[in-house]
Amino acid sequence: SAPSGPAVDEGALSQLMDMGFGMNGCKRALTKVGGSDVEAAMNWIFEHNSDPDFNDPLPEDGGAGGDFSGGVGGADKAVVASLVESLGCFTSDQVRAALVATGGAADRAADWLFSHMDDLDGAIAALSGGGGGASGGDGPSS
Repeated sequence: SAPSGPAVDEGALSQLMDMGFGMNGCKRALTKVGGSDVEAAMNWIFEHNSDPDFNDPLPEDGGAGGDFSGGVGGADKAVVASLVESLGCFTSDQVRAALVATGGAADRAADWLFSHMDDLDGAIAALSGGGGGASGGDGPSS
């Protein structure tokens, strides 16, 4: 059972994400260039960041090394820390909830956070199955 590609180096992934690229695009780039060469991955990103599947999640290997996908509650710590730092106005719990809502896509998580700023706590409560109080009976306020 050979892995479908090289192992992605966590440090390299973190470096690329700190430059503002989404997690899936960074993983894809590192996989294409051997797993740990940040410079080569960056060049690959610049050539391919307009590809339609650039930020799509990579296909999962059946049960291969599970330290990356921790299920619903286990958003990757490096991703959470990177988003908390780069966005500046959200807590790690909020970022973790957004990553869960978007299947771990860092770029979409940021969009999700900003689009739910009006009632972030309510949106997070709705995600976790709690707080059914926001039935929106008042209609849109635009």
